[in-house]
Amino acid sequence: MIIDFGEPFRIAADADDAEMEIMRLRAEQSLNDMTDNLDRICGYAVSMSKAK
Repeated sequence: MIIDFGEPFRIAADADDAEMEIMRLRAEQSLNDMTDNLDRICGYAVSMSKAK
């Protein structure tokens, strides 16, 4: 079993909608990057997140 995790990041309690969207996109990209990395390690093709 291989487990990966990204760097933690904080979201301000008073973050507005724009800041929340930036953090959401950051979290999504981080998850996509980790998935691609683990796919490579396990011998699978790179996911569609990089094929845009």
